[in-house]
Amino acid sequence: MATEVGDLPRQCRVLLSLNEYFRLVGDPDVAIEAGQRALALATDLDDRPLQTQASVVLGATFQRQGNYLDARETLMRNVRLLTGELNYEQFGHMNPPSISSRTWLVWSLAELGEFTEGELRVSEELQIAKTVGFHFGLVHAYFAAGALHLWKGQLGEAITALENGLGSCRAGNIAIFFPLTAGSLGYAYALAGRPTEAISLLEQSAERLTEMHIVMNHSIILCWLSEACLLAGHIEKANACGELALNLARETRKRATTLGPAPAGRVGRAWRLARHRAGLGPLLPGDLACLAAGYAPARRPLPLWPR
Repeated sequence: MATEVGDLPRQCRVLLSLNEYFRLVGDPDVAIEAGQRALALATDLDDRPLQTQASVVLGATFQRQGNYLDARETLMRNVRLLTGELNYEQFGHMNPPSISSRTWLVWSLAELGEFTEGELRVSEELQIAKTVGFHFGLVHAYFAAGALHLWKGQLGEAITALENGLGSCRAGNIAIFFPLTAGSLGYAYALAGRPTEAISLLEQSAERLTEMHIVMNHSIILCWLSEACLLAGHIEKANACGELALNLARETRKRATTLGPAPAGRVGRAWRLARHRAGLGPLLPGDLACLAAGYAPARRPLPLWPR
């Protein structure tokens, strides 16, 4: 209808909704196409609120695809565009785009090993979120801080940030962000030698994703659960979770053919690294680059594919 009547802003909002839906259900190619069309349309309209939101959703989709360079470029547009008081502007959304942009930007920077830039951006995000004072923004900011510390191997700092994020998530009843926050905290617990707490949180995360019919992040949550089970000595359960993760990632890959490394490849490498840590299986030649990249072989998160 929006197309028929020539309502371009409404067309853009429809495309943004399509991006969100297909990203959550695990069809990233369609999500990226919708996000790119939305950003192009918003740019032509010179509509700042729509431009900033389109950059957020497109950057987030690139990030979840493992396409960190495009995610960084897309999300940095908002960091450069939203300055001063615009950092606190919601533009009609639950979260100021300045906060959402930095969440996915920081995670991308962490994956790229650009920790100094990540520290700058997460410091800005925390300041903005605390000033705005909404639980939704605080969840985003604490998750970003936790992810950055986790990927740096700073488990104590990661756990503190993610526990704060989970507290804000519960206080604000923010169901959509619970699985990723709780799952990341569970993974940090596992690496810190707290497998019982890790397994409990990771199981809750996987269950919530299933209940909400969300595919995004499900395979990596299952892989983290598998590693936590390995560390706890639950070998059969670890194998079962690893197989579920691989099957889900392969199924997702059938719907994603253009951008980013194959999810099955990412999850498969994480699974082999987890088993290798526990002395239960060999690595493939391509996995060795992960261990040679300067990451300790135990108690630290490893990149899911060679840089």
